[in-house]
Order: sequence, then structure tokens, then C-alpha cells
Amino acid sequence: MPALPPGLNEPLQQRLAQVLYRCLEDLGTTKAAFYMLDPATRGFDLAVHYGWPRNMPPPAHLPPLDPLLVMVSREKRGLAVNDSRGSRELQAFSAGSEHPRFHLAPVYDRGEWRGLLIQRDPPRGGAFEPERQDPVIQSICEDFVEALRTLGPADDLETWPGDTPALEPQATAQEEVPALRVHAPPPAALARIEPAAGTGTAPAWGGTGTSGSATALARTSSPGDPFKEILAGDPEAFLPEQQTFFWETANLLCRLAPSTAVALWLSDPADVRPLLAYSRFPLSNDLKHQLIGQTLAQVSRLKRKDIRLLLKAEWPERDPVAGHFATVLPVFLEEEVGEDNLLMLLRIEDRPFTAQEQEDVRQVSRMLGFYLQEVRLHERYHQAFLSVSHRILSSAEGRLPAIRAHSVNTAERSRDLARRLELSTAEVEAVSISAILHDVGTLLLDYRVLDKPRLSSEELAQVRTHPLLASTFLKDLYFPFNVLEIIRHHHENWDGSGYPSGLQGEAIPIGSRIIRLVEAYEMMTSPTPYRAAKPEDEALVEIRKLSGTHFDPGLVAAFLDLLGH
Repeated sequence: MPALPPGLNEPLQQRLAQVLYRCLEDLGTTKAAFYMLDPATRGFDLAVHYGWPRNMPPPAHLPPLDPLLVMVSREKRGLAVNDSRGSRELQAFSAGSEHPRFHLAPVYDRGEWRGLLIQRDPPRGGAFEPERQDPVIQSICEDFVEALRTLGPADDLETWPGDTPALEPQATAQEEVPALRVHAPPPAALARIEPAAGTGTAPAWGGTGTSGSATALARTSSPGDPFKEILAGDPEAFLPEQQTFFWETANLLCRLAPSTAVALWLSDPADVRPLLAYSRFPLSNDLKHQLIGQTLAQVSRLKRKDIRLLLKAEWPERDPVAGHFATVLPVFLEEEVGEDNLLMLLRIEDRPFTAQEQEDVRQVSRMLGFYLQEVRLHERYHQAFLSVSHRILSSAEGRLPAIRAHSVNTAERSRDLARRLELSTAEVEAVSISAILHDVGTLLLDYRVLDKPRLSSEELAQVRTHPLLASTFLKDLYFPFNVLEIIRHHHENWDGSGYPSGLQGEAIPIGSRIIRLVEAYEMMTSPTPYRAAKPEDEALVEIRKLSGTHFDPGLVAAFLDLLGH
């Protein structure tokens, strides 16, 4: 008599066999097998089966990287395969039939994958119909979980909740336990955005697929759909790190509490924020509408016209998931100041979130809530600094009337360009602050010189000291970024012909190169007492002409794209 797999005893095997025969009794499935997790190897061992010929039984063991396990782990839900031709994952189970049909159902206990139910060949050559059969299959899976809990091995302390936690094995003096090294992802590592339907392919920088527009319009064709359109959110409404933090958090939540989608709505009266949503596979338009509908149901003050959907799919090349969300777990992230943010976990399966899953979600949500509060605090500091900067510039408007408008316009476009380039949060902030203060050195110059239409060589040399004078003006202010260096070099040219240091190419700080380009465009398109503003087309011709000499060619291309040219 063959030995039982690890963790499987005779009472448990008998009970699992009784549960497995429900597939025959309730669904008429002619073949079925149940695999049980081996905690030691993380593979799955065959526990019970019926219907297979004696000389062609299903595999006794599935190693952790078996293609079938990889496929099921990606789906994390029941999967019908009614045409298995060419499916290498199911070849080991296809013997004896020319066109076998399969249904695969992972069995979860408190969010942990414990078993795998494989059914084959429904009666009379029919097909598996998930919408009709899933409730019965879910009931069978729950019986498997109950059997594993009540009859599973008592010494498997780490695997089965409710027992005394197992002690971690102690390393001996001879063992060297390597340290874990976890690298923070770059800002754009997970910022690939799925374009809304009908908007085309998203550009490489993560935009919405439209030129010069903050939102993209996605029209649906579902008959009788109460919503006529889906508005896709602007990715630049969030800094890249903020997007990435949510994508990483949502990915973790999907592992702890398997979900079809995870969504986040930030309640912020100062900004219109999109509805961030993460899913393993693309979502159908119907599911996108349901995401929006669930948000409206949870946050009564919202209007649908105010919602913009920003969706990331882990595997965007796969076919969209269709159906409806049968299970929703809303989580309100309470803040000390302001309204609560809304996090939602949504499942297509009609399977409630277990107590353990809800506890895991609470712990991750607390970390997410803390991060969001820190982000808001940072934004308040940023707004306070901008207010001080505006006050400084306003105080000089009596002598230099155009300095405030010029500085604000340069700062706004420089920040937009820095975001378009997907620079880090620190770099975006450094560019933003440097741009609004880039001309403060002129406050230390004789304003009568700045009013002249033509300057002598001595006066021009005096004006060219303003980047260095900014260091004097700002030297007692503490900046967490390299603001003084960026301002000092914002008149350097790509070919080395600029001032004050004659830096060339990438030796010029990226923030300085951005301000050099944007400021030139702002100067060309703004009127002065001595000349009219150039039309935008003429200014862009000049920008292109100076690309490679005055301006970084790569920045010129990105800037033209930002302007929709």
C-alpha cells in the first residue's frame, strides 16, 4: 500500500474523498482530483481522485513551479478551460480524451492557498458553465477547507491558524544567515497605465493617449448601459511615487486577500483626484462602470461627473475580465483632519472575505493610511512654501512688474515637464521650487538696468550675475533639495556657451536644463514694454532651432510633446 503524502492521514483522506464525490453527485463531473499543499516544499500532493483510468492516473505531485500551479496562482480564482488544445499546463491531465474540458478551483483558507480542485469532462460532452456552477463549486471548496481544519495534522502549527505559533528555528554558530536586500522601485517601475477603451495605446511616459488634454474619453457600447462614458484620470494628478506606492500596496493586498480589483478614492477638497484602481488582468467596461458605481454607493457626496478612473493592469496583454463584482469589502481610512479615504477590495467570486483576510487588510490599510497622511502633510508644506514665495515676488512687483507672473508660469510648466519625464518626487519638488525662485537674484540688481531695452557690455555682465546673487539671497534658507545649484546654473547652455560656469551637456543639472528651456519659451511668448509676444508657432520654431545648442534635445522633444506638438 503506497505511503500517504505528508500531512495526509487516513481520516482526512476519507473525508476528502467524500467531499470530492460531491463533484459527481452535484455536478455530474466524470473525473475529479484534489491536491493538498505540502508546506515543506510548497508543492501540491494528490490526496484523492476518481474517474481516471488505473493506468493513467493524475500526477502524484505538482512541484511549486509546475506550469499548472503558476497559471492558477495568477488567476487566483475558479477557471473554466473548455478548449484545452495547446494548453501545456494541462497536458499531464489530458490523457484518454481527445478534447478534455477542465475546471480548476484554488481552495483558500483565510487567504492562504491550501488546495487545488481539478474537475474534468462534464456529463454528456457539455462545457463547464462558471456562472451556473460556481456556487456549487464554492460550497465544495468550503467543505474541503473544513475537512483540512478539523482533520489536518496537529503538528502543522505554522500552516493551520488557531494553534500555538511555531518557534522559528535558531541558526547555529556555523550558519550564515544572509541579510535581505530590498531595493525601492524607481518612480515609474509600476506606472504603466492601461488606456481607457477607445483612447488608443498609452504613451511610454504613462499618459492617457490624448494630446494636450487632462482626461481621455472612453465610450462604451454596452446596450442599456446607464453610463455613456468613462473618463480616464490624468496620471500626472499623482506623483510617480504616489502611484507606485498604491500599485505595490494593491499587489500585496491581492496576495493576502485574493481580489479581482483594488481601488482607492482620496477625499481631498483641494484637488480633483482620480479613482485609482489595480487589477491583475484588464477589466471590461462593465466592471469599470461597477468600480465607479461602488465608489458612488460608498461616498454619497460624490457625483459621477467628478470621477476619473486611472487603472493599472498587471498583465495588460491578457483578455479583459468580464462579469460582475459579487463581493465588495469597503475600508474607510480614517484621518485626524479631513474626510475619510475609501479603499475597496472587489471579487468576482461570491466568496466573503474571511476574518484572517480582513485582519490582513486592516494592517496593510493602516500603513497605507499613514503614508497618505504624510503625503498630505508634505503637500501642505509645499503650499505654505509657495505662499511665501508668492509674497516675496509680490513685494518686488512695484520695481519689476512682470517677475511674479513670469516666475509662476515658468514654475508651472517646469513642474509639468518634470512630471512628464517621470522624475522622482524629490527632483520634481526641486525643479518646482527652483523655477519659482530662479530670478530672485534680480531683486539685488539695479532695477533701472533691467528696464533698459538695450544693455552695454558692462550692464549685461551685471545682469548675468543674477544666478550667483540668488545664492546670497537664499543662503540662509534651508532646502531639502539642491535648489541653489539648480538656480545657479539655469542659464547654462547644452553646448557649453552659457553662464556662469560654462557647463556642458549632462554636466548641467537636469532641473537647470528644464528651467532654461521653459523660461526661454515663456520669455518668447510673453510681451514686454519693448516688444510684442511671439505667436506660439514662431516660438516653437525658435526652440527647435536652438535644440542641441542652447537646449537639451531630449527635453525639447518632451516639451513639444507636453504642448501637443
